Amino acid sequence: MTKRRAHKKEKSTTFRKRIIIIFSILAVLFLGALLTYVFKPQFFRSACRRIERVVNKNPQYSDVIFPENGIVGIDVSLYQEDIDWQKVSFRVSKLTQTLTKDSSATPHKIDFVFAKATEGITITDSKYKRNKQGAESQNIPFGAYHFFSVTSDPAQQAAHFIKTSNLTTGNFIPVLDVEYQGNLSKQELRKRVLIWLKAVEKHYGRKPIIYTYANFHDDIFDTKDFSEYFFWMAHYGVSQPRHDCKFWQFTEDGVVYGITGYVDVNVFFGSQKELNNLKLK
Repeated sequence: MTKRRAHKKEKSTTFRKRIIIIFSILAVLFLGALLTYVFKPQFFRSACRRIERVVNKNPQYSDVIFPENGIVGIDVSLYQEDIDWQKVSFRVSKLTQTLTKDSSATPHKIDFVFAKATEGITITDSKYKRNKQGAESQNIPFGAYHFFSVTSDPAQQAAHFIKTSNLTTGNFIPVLDVEYQGNLSKQELRKRVLIWLKAVEKHYGRKPIIYTYANFHDDIFDTKDFSEYFFWMAHYGVSQPRHDCKFWQFTEDGVVYGITGYVDVNVFFGSQKELNNLKLK
C-alpha cells in the first residue's frame, strides 16, 4: 500500500510539473507577442501576415487599396503556383476600392509583370518559363529578375541569368534583386553587385534595374557607384516611398484574379511612354 501511494504521489507531482512548464512556456510566448505588438508593431504585423499566408493559401479579399490612376503591375515566382494568365487581372471592390478576387468587381488590366528567373548560379525558378509564355500570350509587358546570392560568383550568376531568362526585344531590361548582405562587408557586396550589373549591361546594352528595400538601400546603395541606376523599391505601410525610384512595391499582400495566394503589387512612377522606354530594343 505504501509503495502504491508513493508511486501515485510521484506521478501526480510529475503531472503538475509538466502543467507548470507548459503554462510557463505559453506565458512567455504571450508576453513576447504582447511586447512585440507594443514595441515592434510592424514586425508583429509581418509575422501575422506570414502565418496567414501559411493558413490561408487562396485569399479572396485584401485590404490593399488599388491606385486606380497609376500604372500598376505585379511580380511573381513559383510561390504563386500555376497562374491562369487568361484570367489574370486586378479586380477592385466598388465599395472599398480594395483588391478582391470577386469576378463581379471592377476589372483593371495588369500594366506589367516581372517574374523571377534565377537565383545564384544553379537555381532556376520552376514556373519562370510558364510565366513568361503566359504573360506574353496575353500581351502583358514582361520582365525578369535575378535573386542575388552572396555566396556565389557574380559573373557566373550573370551568365546563368542571361542564359535562362531568354529576354528579347519588347521585354523589360533586367532586374537584380538584392536583399541580403550575408557575411560580406558592405564594400565587398557592392563590388560583387557591380560585377553582375556590368556583365548584364554588356550583354543587353542597357543598365539593369536594382530591386531592394528602403533600409537596405540606405545601408548599401546610397553611394555614387549606383547613382546612375534605376531603383525598384520595396517600402510598405507608407503613402510614398522615401527614395526616388522608378518602381515602388507598396504591398506584398495583394490578391489578383487568376492567381493563387498573395501577390506583390507595384506602381510605376512615370508615363506609359517612359515605361515603354525601359524595354529592350
